[in-house]
Amino acid sequence: MLRCPIMLAVILAGLAELAPADDVQVRLIELTEVRQVTYDQPQNDQQVVVTSNCVPGLTLEIELVGAPAGTATEYGLLKLDRAVDDQGRALRFRSAGFVNDPREDFEPINREMMFFGRKEEGRDKLLLNLNLELPPRDAKQIRELTGQLTLRTVTTQAVLIDNVRNMTGQAVTNDRLKTAGVTVTVLDSHNPNSIKIEVRGQTEAIAGVSLVDNKGTRLNESSWSMGSGDRVVHELHGGKTLPATTKLQLDLVTNRNDVPVRFSFQNLDLP
Repeated sequence: MLRCPIMLAVILAGLAELAPADDVQVRLIELTEVRQVTYDQPQNDQQVVVTSNCVPGLTLEIELVGAPAGTATEYGLLKLDRAVDDQGRALRFRSAGFVNDPREDFEPINREMMFFGRKEEGRDKLLLNLNLELPPRDAKQIRELTGQLTLRTVTTQAVLIDNVRNMTGQAVTNDRLKTAGVTVTVLDSHNPNSIKIEVRGQTEAIAGVSLVDNKGTRLNESSWSMGSGDRVVHELHGGKTLPATTKLQLDLVTNRNDVPVRFSFQNLDLP
């Protein structure tokens, strides 16, 4: 017999639990439960194929409303103060796997993806997920879930570097970068549709890198970054040959403002 796992997702929507924070209101939008079910399949039946990219667990989609939610560019530092089911057993955050862990660091906020296919009412709003491990089957409720996350607003100032297409092997000379403790070197600009740079020093002072034309229009269609700490390499790819006038834009952080947001939910029925 072949044992084939499938994923079952059950959703509870429209839960109007409000948890006031200083400047942000937190509301539970949806609670989703995904469990793995194993069933027996006859060996001679080779036509049934079951696939799923779902990860077993509980997902609480929460809505944050307020001015800090509207200006935030990142979120992270998730923590639980108390999380128990109706049997008194502890609930825990699910492992983030191979991606950045918002429990330990900050994740960029992509509003275009966040509200894809949804009608967004107002601008001071975010949708985030709290991902928990599954409780045992006999759990009927989340008795209490209280904790905190942090919204971060990063403001930046663009530093534009001219003639980057002819700077292979050269370090960028800029007083603002020097003051910020950042050294930028163009590793490779010979490829007609990509440029690779290295950032050393206070790498967290650079919030983003891009390629732009004389009008400030973004030229790179994709990019990748590798490294951490005091050295990060960025490779920026254009969809076609980059013009000779291509500029390198470095978004230099001028301010970071962190706002802690409390959340608290009680007696949430599980699917």
